[in-house]
Amino acid sequence: MFKRCGLIQKRKALRRFYCLVGIIFFFLISAQGVFGSQASIKCINCGDKRKELPSPDANEILIKYKNHIRIKNKYKITSHYSHIRDIPGLNIDRIKVDSGANISEAIKLIRNENNIDYVEPNYRTSCFSVKPNDSLFADNWVVKRLALQRAWEITKGDSNVKIGFLDTGLDTNNIEFAGRIVPGYDFIHNNVYSFDDHGHGTTIAGIACATGNNTYGIAGINWYSKIMPIKVLDSSGVGTVADMVDGILFAIAHNVDILCISAGTLNYSQTLKDAIDSAYKAGARSHLFDRPIPLLLDRFDPLSKAS
Repeated sequence: MFKRCGLIQKRKALRRFYCLVGIIFFFLISAQGVFGSQASIKCINCGDKRKELPSPDANEILIKYKNHIRIKNKYKITSHYSHIRDIPGLNIDRIKVDSGANISEAIKLIRNENNIDYVEPNYRTSCFSVKPNDSLFADNWVVKRLALQRAWEITKGDSNVKIGFLDTGLDTNNIEFAGRIVPGYDFIHNNVYSFDDHGHGTTIAGIACATGNNTYGIAGINWYSKIMPIKVLDSSGVGTVADMVDGILFAIAHNVDILCISAGTLNYSQTLKDAIDSAYKAGARSHLFDRPIPLLLDRFDPLSKAS
């Protein structure tokens, strides 16, 4: 009896492991051009955009206030600048300085004000790109690397798991995702459609979640999980820290189980780390490690420095 119970527990652990191991894998790499010709996906290599990343977006600044600050004091600090929007979950304002102004000087001035926790540029972000030269990459590389055929003998996924993809959006009309998409948001155009006008987001979601055994395209790692597309990168694969933070907070508010973020910035951003920490506290977890998924970003990606 005890032996049987142990076997059941082992099977459950393996089921959770193989269900999510592929998703965790995305914190290590991102891939392009792997969704198969039948899927008619245009995949664009966005690696050349990374040289632009040190520049902040359009002279934008992110201001984190101390918790006790009053609204009138916020206004006093930001009255000389254009207010874009706030990030209420983190008590942060996103502002824009004049086009001819020196952004470094503006940051110094704001930093000297009372009730300021930190100030930083709204750095650009970009999708990550790794493109192996295998002609049959989608058919053999991922499957062999993750031993998916053995994993699929135990489980092909879990329909109770909701995965938030923070990327360039999703081709919601693609048959590979039919019946599994839950509403997300487009923080680039501020609407609910999350259309993928680049290709990277659909590619990543396809590797992770394309439906298997449907005679079409490829088989993703997880065939049944729910997919929430959250667009934080534009048609060129570029966004900002503020957009990514908005996407993370949106995912938290809508109870995602896993965050898949195949993008980042070459600059350290405290704002981004604060958002990741919020996801940590909210409990977006890996069933394998029983620990919040966003911590893996600290370890593997330049999205955040490990603390």
